[in-house]
Amino acid sequence: MKQTYINKTREEQDKEIREYFKPYANEDCKVCFGVGQRGWLVDLGQYLICECVMRNIELEKRIKEDEERLEKLSREAGLPEGEVFC
Repeated sequence: MKQTYINKTREEQDKEIREYFKPYANEDCKVCFGVGQRGWLVDLGQYLICECVMRNIELEKRIKEDEERLEKLSREAGLPEGEVFC
């Protein structure tokens, strides 16, 4: 078994990319073609994650933070549970 930089084989990394990163990939991305990986870094023995995946993960994180902030402000304003400012 070839030792890699992140201590995972290429097969293990393939599985993780399909499970964790592909859902964040843009289907119309011309770099990764909706797969989530943009290439294989031979020197380190690991995949390079596509920029579209990183952007989408960051966007989802910001949306979640905004939803939490809106929920908190709604509670502070005295709105009933489940209702938020629009």
